[in-house]
Amino acid sequence: RDQNSINQSLFGESSTTNNLLVTYETILNIMLETRINDFGMEDVHSEITKQVPVVCNTLPTNVMILKPGDPPNCNENVHAACEMYRDDLPRGDRLYIVCDQAIFARLISYKEINNDSTVMLKIKAVQSEKDHLSMLLAEYTDDIVTSQNAHVIKSCKDLLWSLVAKLSSTFGEPNPATHYLFGNAPKISENGIKNILSFYESEKLRFQQILTQDVYKTELRVATGRHA
Repeated sequence: RDQNSINQSLFGESSTTNNLLVTYETILNIMLETRINDFGMEDVHSEITKQVPVVCNTLPTNVMILKPGDPPNCNENVHAACEMYRDDLPRGDRLYIVCDQAIFARLISYKEINNDSTVMLKIKAVQSEKDHLSMLLAEYTDDIVTSQNAHVIKSCKDLLWSLVAKLSSTFGEPNPATHYLFGNAPKISENGIKNILSFYESEKLRFQQILTQDVYKTELRVATGRHA
């Protein structure tokens, strides 16, 4: 070994690091003296790359990050395997699974999830969602046949009054902003909530005026501000 390597300390700043720091300081001093305040970080980086070679003397690292998956014997994966095999079978065929006691125990919950009552509930939920979408499309497309159906009218009325009851309960609370109706609305802001509350109060007063003027007829009818 040479004398420099013998005298070099094991820990601390190396001579290469010290030389780089001196180079950086020199570049900054020159730019401050010559360009004063007419330069930015891009200019500093450009000057450094001119004097400090940007090279890599080591081989590129070969790093592979493995993402852990679900355990192969969890309920979800066992059920997914059953679904895969069932999809490959013709309709009406039975699926016979030979397995140990542990997998058999996990298939009990699979049967409970896919029993007849659960499937019927899922079918009813899909049908109900389809009816709601059909009503919505009928309103937007002016489909009189669909939108004026007696069943549709009753369903719309039920949904409307259900919404009215929820909104009345919400705005009747001391702090409506904490109600669950606003819990899944990430874009709503404090200003938006204030506007909703203000609109609710003004429209409630308007409906009370219409009730007393047009229904109870206890006050003179004022048409100012009403739509024709």
